[in-house]
Order: sequence, then C-alpha cells, then structure tokens
Amino acid sequence: MKRSLLPTLLLATIAFSSSCSSGTSPEEVKTSEVASSGEEALKQNAAAATDAYRAQLQKDIAKHAERTFTTDQLVRKARATKGYYNNQVYVEGVIKRTGIDEIEQPYVLLKSKDRVYSVKVILTNKNELKVLKTGDKVTFDGNCQGFILSNLILIDATQASSLSSLKDNLKNL
Repeated sequence: MKRSLLPTLLLATIAFSSSCSSGTSPEEVKTSEVASSGEEALKQNAAAATDAYRAQLQKDIAKHAERTFTTDQLVRKARATKGYYNNQVYVEGVIKRTGIDEIEQPYVLLKSKDRVYSVKVILTNKNELKVLKTGDKVTFDGNCQGFILSNLILIDATQASSLSSLKDNLKNL
C-alpha cells in the first residue's frame, strides 16, 4: 500500500506547489489530486480485470468449441471411432431422466434421436440432481468412457456453461 500511495502524494505535492500562485488552497489541491489519481487507478484496474476476463473467456470458448457435441453428435462419433474414449468432452442435450443407479451414483440420461443409443452422465455431486429437471436443456463436462449396453457413459461430470452462453458473455463485455 505504501508503494501505491507514494506517487499519489508526490502528485499532490507537485500540484500544490504549482497551484500556490493561482490562489488554490492546499486542501482543495490535495483532495482533487488524490481523488483523480484514485479514480484513474480504479479505471486502470477495472480495464486490466476486464482484459484478463476476456482472455480467459476466449480460451474457454476455444476449448469448448473443439470438444462440444450434442447428444446425437457424440453418440454418432463415439460409435464410429473410439478416439473420444478417455477424453474430456462437453455434451449438450435435454434431460430425459435423472436418478441414482445401482451403485449409488447420481446420473442424468440425455434424450437422443437414436432409438437405441443415448448418453448417460454420471455426476460427481448428488446435490446437482436437486436442481435438474426432466426437459431442462443442459451442458455437462465429463470424461467419455465408451458404451455400456446402449448408453455412452460420461463419468466425473459436472454441469458446465454452454458454448453459446460463453460467447454471449464475451459479446457483452
């Protein structure tokens, strides 16, 4: 704090000495200089924070874009190649059903146009089930494990921001 206060005091001293001939009181000079340099520092900090947030959003969007799939896209791609197995993916879909499976894991089953295959998302936190409802449009971030029977399994999944909401956030900066 002492380091950031020193330039402010120095500016106030310089302003005071230059304004003595103009008839401005020392209190007026000190107050106006401290206020204006403080406002400038706040503006610079806000601009730096906004730039850092913008850069992080751009990284998140790039990461999301290459690994975001709808339920149907992910099922088709995983059936065609095992290249998605043991990889982190984002899946966007509509909730068909939620529940707790036989080994006490919370899960979400996503709707699919495919009559046989679907995506089963195994959540890391049971509390997420409390806010998820059938019919909700959601995005999950999870590790694709491959198929068990007719379900493509994503484990260690958490609810994530959708790609479109990240892009909206960037536009609104």
